[in-house]
Amino acid sequence: MFFVLITTNIGAQNTNRDKVLGLVIGNIIDSTTGKAVEGANVQMRSLGATKAILSTVAGKGGAFEINKIPFGYYSISFSFSGYGTILFDSVHIREDRFDFNLGDIKMYPSLSEMAEVVIYNEKPLIESKDGAIIYNVGESALSSGSSTSELLKNMPLVSTDADGKILLKGKEPKILIDEKPTELTSQQLADLLESMPGHLIEKIELMTNPPAEYANEEGGVINIVTKKGRVGLTGRINLVAGTRGEASLTGNVSYRTQKLVMNITAGTGAGRVVGDGHSTRQNFYADSSNALLTANEYNNKNLRPNLRVNMDYEFNKRNILSFTGLLNANLYDNLGETSYKNINRFDELYRYSTRSNATDGGTVTESASVSYTHKGRDSRELLRIISALNFGQYDNTRTFFQQFLQPNGAPTGTDSTQYQKTDNRNTSWDIRLTYNKPLNKAIILNTGATTLNSYFHNTLTTTVLQKSTGELINRPDMSNDFKFNQSVHSLRAGVTVSLPQRWRIVAGMQADYTGIQFNFIDHINNSSNHYWSYLPNILVRKEWKAQGLNSSVSYRKTVRRPGINQLNPSIDYSDPYNLRFGNIELLPQLADNFDWTFGLYKGKYYVNFSAGYNYVKDIIQSIRTLIPGDKTQITYNNITDREEYEATIFGGYTFSRKLRMNASMGYTYNQYSKYDREVNRYRNGSTYYASVNYNYMLSDRITFEGNVRYNSIADAQGRSRSSIKQNIGVQSKWMNKQLTVGLLLIDIFSQQQFNRTTYGANYTLHSVTASQTRNIRLSVAYNLLKNKKKVSAQQQKAILKTLQ
Repeated sequence: MFFVLITTNIGAQNTNRDKVLGLVIGNIIDSTTGKAVEGANVQMRSLGATKAILSTVAGKGGAFEINKIPFGYYSISFSFSGYGTILFDSVHIREDRFDFNLGDIKMYPSLSEMAEVVIYNEKPLIESKDGAIIYNVGESALSSGSSTSELLKNMPLVSTDADGKILLKGKEPKILIDEKPTELTSQQLADLLESMPGHLIEKIELMTNPPAEYANEEGGVINIVTKKGRVGLTGRINLVAGTRGEASLTGNVSYRTQKLVMNITAGTGAGRVVGDGHSTRQNFYADSSNALLTANEYNNKNLRPNLRVNMDYEFNKRNILSFTGLLNANLYDNLGETSYKNINRFDELYRYSTRSNATDGGTVTESASVSYTHKGRDSRELLRIISALNFGQYDNTRTFFQQFLQPNGAPTGTDSTQYQKTDNRNTSWDIRLTYNKPLNKAIILNTGATTLNSYFHNTLTTTVLQKSTGELINRPDMSNDFKFNQSVHSLRAGVTVSLPQRWRIVAGMQADYTGIQFNFIDHINNSSNHYWSYLPNILVRKEWKAQGLNSSVSYRKTVRRPGINQLNPSIDYSDPYNLRFGNIELLPQLADNFDWTFGLYKGKYYVNFSAGYNYVKDIIQSIRTLIPGDKTQITYNNITDREEYEATIFGGYTFSRKLRMNASMGYTYNQYSKYDREVNRYRNGSTYYASVNYNYMLSDRITFEGNVRYNSIADAQGRSRSSIKQNIGVQSKWMNKQLTVGLLLIDIFSQQQFNRTTYGANYTLHSVTASQTRNIRLSVAYNLLKNKKKVSAQQQKAILKTLQ
């Protein structure tokens, strides 16, 4: 109701202004020096007209803006003393496309009065190109008011799981920034994306059928391409605070010359997550049954400072050197309280205890990457070398205090105190080489090589407090010290063949060698594994440009290698009735993926449909098994094969210049063998997800946004369901658009809840976890360096005339 009233009130005040609709922005720079051309004249004419109907001059930084433009076809001219005139031949401002960011307009020093005519090729906001879904963020003048994370969440087929991890078509994708992979944890990546302002992003590419270099990524690839920034020095500061107890402060500074581009983003955020949960586990034995009831509450606090530095140096148009440095940290203080009640088959309580788990620690990740790109005289020829080095450390101390009680809750005088200290150091480095060579006009040879090396040293020390003496007793049986090394080397080769009538074939083969080595200090359980993976891929694509249609069929083989989290043999004793640990004997998971896609893009609307079949082998799955002592152990196993049938659909519609909406849905059905269903009690099941997003622009200064999402995930032993997540936001701009204020309502109607049901051979488990996610968040952003515009009286008169 509150937003309806605001909309009605402001809408009434803007009735007259709705007569003029369009918006064009950009920057004017010198082509030779890269400096801003301040004072350059910008004039818009209706196609065929001789007089300008709208005009302005470029301000500081070469920036210009013309708004309140009636719909129609226009030519735009850029002129300044000592420079040749630049003329854009045709820009179509219309209901379904009214905001244009022309980017950098390069003017050339010249004494000639002849105008250089530039044929302007418009990019749609969302397009499909070579099988990738592309959101041209730089084409929208509204992108300056959003973060990169917010832009990502508005993408079709993108959702988040219960931990906030970004998913593409229900699976975890590889995230690239400027075509460079980010080897970060999900939380560190989330911090990075939140700290990157949306106006720095040129476009976002979703590749569900990724290129051969990333053919082993089962979840596809998301590539975030950043802008080069405006000429000169610019900056922005962002402050966010919410009622859930979080706050963050982030600043961005960009500097650009003709050859050098530098971006620095730094900030820190503090947060708090509060929630509770409960579970019921029914255990079945040969001659009896019992149950375990748990109830828990948790309060987790964190502090996350971060820094990102990016520099690009362009030696010339064919050779570019790039550097990215990153520092992410997460300092946390978590506290959880859990009660355990053991119930016999007569529903009588025969054991009762409470447990307090306190965790204090932090993670720090430092990374640096350097890339060199060479473009041949033929634009299709490309050589790229990317090298990255990452350092990480993970330290925490956990204190477990368990107290045993009488059935009525009275203390028995028996308790235990246990301490676990974890010290983890890790280093990784990788080198990636890509070389594309055109053999003729129709065929391009694609080759590449990658080497990725990871090193972990993990030390877990467990001690138990002896109450009688007050001493801490070491527990070697609950401690370990090991080193883990993993090396992945790959070679790939393929071809891209362009055929008449817009047919294209892309085919290739990638060979991976993976080596894994565990070394324990006692030298008893040392383990190693080495294997080759051969990953063929082929795609056939056809486009009907006039009709706005495209279709493709593809096959690719993917591999999912077990990571350190799945392999780490350290036992997690935080829950004495549910022990968790990794499995050093895991094998890689291989899958054969067959996909068909169909897309239609028609001005106001677009729709894309895909269907697929996957045959997955040696599935890496978390399996819970009942063991003696009324306990379960949870570890990762390679279970047998699975068939997956999947379908997705997404689309969008531009109702008017103010309102745009898009929606996406996905469905996957998992089918296990008869043996697995009858012996291991694995269950066939379906995973589905859906999202709806909208953007309502009341004016060029006031925007409403919102999205609704839902996930339901099936695995071999049951199902996990999340409740509907809602976001409603409003954003307004003030002080010549230098100040942006936003209000975001998160889960205002219902809080987030995660339900899970697990079926074992001799037990069933139902658990519910709820987080206090309801939040009202206020954000304030300010552009530190103001671009002032000078408008003459004659130009003001011309603008006012069009508004009458």
